[in-house]
Amino acid sequence: MQTATTETENNLANVPLPPSNLYSTATAMKLAAILSEYDKQVVQDSFQLRTYITNKLIFLSDSGDPKTELRALELLGKTSDVGLFIDKSEVTVVHTSSSVLGETLKNKIQNILSRKYAVVEEAVFEEVPREPITLYAADEDDEDEDEDEDSEGVC
Repeated sequence: MQTATTETENNLANVPLPPSNLYSTATAMKLAAILSEYDKQVVQDSFQLRTYITNKLIFLSDSGDPKTELRALELLGKTSDVGLFIDKSEVTVVHTSSSVLGETLKNKIQNILSRKYAVVEEAVFEEVPREPITLYAADEDDEDEDEDEDSEGVC
């Protein structure tokens, strides 16, 4: 831990301070050191990074841990080169001139406005009396029979 702190302090000494007094706090200086430490381009292009990630996923797909292997294979399948798990949709664009579109739009509007609509009369509803519904009605005779059956088996 002390090595990281010493390294950060060394980086702080090399960081030029901004002219404003706003950024002169210790936190701002540490953040500036961190930013200068990580402000370097490591990968030359996206193809190099893509190749690295693909190779790493291939390596992880044979790691021995089934959960890691499955996730690595899933991510490999999602790459655009493979495209196994990607839903593809096809979009067809038909280009027409603005005059043709305007004429089509006018025709559709005229068609809608020229429709004859049926007159709908208001419906009259009548109240229908309902009788109460009994879900379960036990007869007193049935209860007596059940008690007699239970007592027959007892000696």
